[in-house]
Amino acid sequence: MTQHNRAPRTRILAWLAAASLLLTVVGFAYSTILGAVGGFKTVDITHQVGDRPTPMEYTGPTGPLNILIMGSDTRRGQDKRLTGLGGDLSDTTILVHIFDGRKKAQGVSIQRDSMVPMPECDRGNGQVAPAQVRMFNQAYRIGGPGCTVKTVESLTGLYINHFVVVDFNGFIKVVDAVGGVPVCLANPVDAPKAHLKLPAGNQVLNGFQALGWVRAREGVGDGSDLSRIKRQQLFLGSLMRTVTSTKVLTNPVRLVSVLNAVADAVTTDSALGERNATRDLALSLRALKPAQVRFMSVPVRPYPSNRNRLEWVPTLSKRLWTSLGADKPWPPLPTATETAAKVTIAPSAVRLQVLNGTGVDGRAKAVAADLRALGYAVTKVAKAPAVVTKSTLRYGRGREDSVKTIAAATGITPVLDPSLGKAIVLTVGPDGVTAQKVTVAKKPSPSESAQQGVTADTSVCVSTK
Repeated sequence: MTQHNRAPRTRILAWLAAASLLLTVVGFAYSTILGAVGGFKTVDITHQVGDRPTPMEYTGPTGPLNILIMGSDTRRGQDKRLTGLGGDLSDTTILVHIFDGRKKAQGVSIQRDSMVPMPECDRGNGQVAPAQVRMFNQAYRIGGPGCTVKTVESLTGLYINHFVVVDFNGFIKVVDAVGGVPVCLANPVDAPKAHLKLPAGNQVLNGFQALGWVRAREGVGDGSDLSRIKRQQLFLGSLMRTVTSTKVLTNPVRLVSVLNAVADAVTTDSALGERNATRDLALSLRALKPAQVRFMSVPVRPYPSNRNRLEWVPTLSKRLWTSLGADKPWPPLPTATETAAKVTIAPSAVRLQVLNGTGVDGRAKAVAADLRALGYAVTKVAKAPAVVTKSTLRYGRGREDSVKTIAAATGITPVLDPSLGKAIVLTVGPDGVTAQKVTVAKKPSPSESAQQGVTADTSVCVSTK
């Protein structure tokens, strides 16, 4: 493997998308002060990948792209606290498809425990590993990013335009450089193997805590890789929102620290390491917003001969790769009506307040009576602080699932209001509120939930039980 020396870049712009699947650009206003930031370490994998799929057709500088993000769990040269099992494995692998126009993207997590038909791989030392069914994360151990890219291309039929490898230390440095990343925990966390112990509630995780949070399996959730992937996706969304917040963009010292951390954290392919490649890619992604970055996982099921392993569901995974190969999202994004209709919390478990914003006595009491008749737990009926022009439904953090039930019943679009704490507040306006029965769906399994995915603007309190 060949490495290029780090060279100064004139006007290097941060592309944290590659570093941590952030898919956003930071620091345009500070481009004049970024000349001191070094370039990326690069690896040439040309000799390892062999015959490859046909690349997607480009439509100028904003054509579709496939980028493979790999999180290496190597301990060599790492923080002394990162003890445990050694070895170079791809701890996390996410294939990022950036759609034509580069205003939206889809990240697909590939489960490390999935058994896949791995192609013949050059180990990088003159030896060749034969084609064989193996656990997916063995590809990185066998031949590093070269074998991993070849395996993903063989399995998906997609051409990988670029790859990025982030090691443990790099991940820690990036999180610390942005000042920590917020998460919300529905329950306390005690995961000794991940050196992680946290109380319930809102937290800001430093780099070492964040690494434990996205890697922990024992003591967090159901212990499955699918549960862990869901946490990783929500964390990356929070990291993206943190990086695009003003506390980073308007702080030159922190911004340069972030850029230096990214440059020090990642190893990329040779093409992405070229002098202006990162800058040009960053510029092309400037319109990408968190709400347009969607995370999901490869559809999987238990592996027949080993229930502790997974296999890709043939029909569903084929549809996924075919759709991305055609530059289309999969599954198709649901409409607002479809999303509201998929409620998993029964009315009897929904506690809410009903306020009268009409100025006419009795309106809130009538709506509250209708809701109670449908099984809702109305905890307060009162006059609103002010008269409103239309009925509204607001909710606090951690009530996302519950508010979907009342939204489906009333047809009112819910709005997040962090000042409400854990409350849900329905304010009756002059347009009135009519509630109807809703059908409560079975709560999706971790596998189904991971496959449905989330967008990077999703903020929920994660249950750790």
